[in-house]
Amino acid sequence: MFMHFGRLICVGPTPVQGPQSAAELRERWRQISQATVWLHPSDWYHPGVDALVWAIITGRGISAAAERLAHARALGGVGIGETIDDIGCLYQAAGGAPSAEILRVVATGWVATVQEWAVRPAVHDPVSGLGTTQYLIERLAEVYGNAARSLVAAGDRYALLVIDASRAHGIDPAEVAVVGQALMAVFGVGHPMATLGNGVYVVLTDADPGPCVSEEVRATITRVAESHGIEALAPQTRVAPLPATHRQVITLLADLRRAG
Repeated sequence: MFMHFGRLICVGPTPVQGPQSAAELRERWRQISQATVWLHPSDWYHPGVDALVWAIITGRGISAAAERLAHARALGGVGIGETIDDIGCLYQAAGGAPSAEILRVVATGWVATVQEWAVRPAVHDPVSGLGTTQYLIERLAEVYGNAARSLVAAGDRYALLVIDASRAHGIDPAEVAVVGQALMAVFGVGHPMATLGNGVYVVLTDADPGPCVSEEVRATITRVAESHGIEALAPQTRVAPLPATHRQVITLLADLRRAG
């Protein structure tokens, strides 16, 4: 428990003295997590963080809030170990320790979300108009399958053009729409490409697309942004070789999103 405005709230197995506000608890949680277990500080915050902090403070709905945050972490490409360790940091910030029940809820929520991805992959991102990560994963499965049947490595034929249009102030939906419109103008509707989130986009290209492709992408994004009255975006582009296996490319996509 900890004292919140004169009330004892149960957050762990032993009575503890905790923060006096949700904002203070959230900030202590963030500091501990980013200093010890969290890999990419830019993607730590999610609205589910606030919901779980408030549940901890009020002592109501903790399991449900923890499960929802685990769901969001899985969707964001955060591993199960990092997700569980982060919950531990929350309880450390509050002066307690997570119960076995809470850890089970977090783990099962994360696993259920990943399993749902596997059987019901989303296809279309409504903001950018591009494919989702899950859609691109399915398209890349075809690429690896065709390469194997041809007795060649997928990376000998194809690569991923990575476009990083992230902003220090966060990602505005209008900016996401601009990049989607620009990429469809360059590559055409139906081309294997996707938004990964965090301002990161990937396009399947030839193994060596040459500098002209990157230049055209950057110029088109800038032009479309200006036509919509948006401060000119300055996206960074690079070519990422395809790894040896489809399983490895799934990991690569998660890493690219979190690096944005």
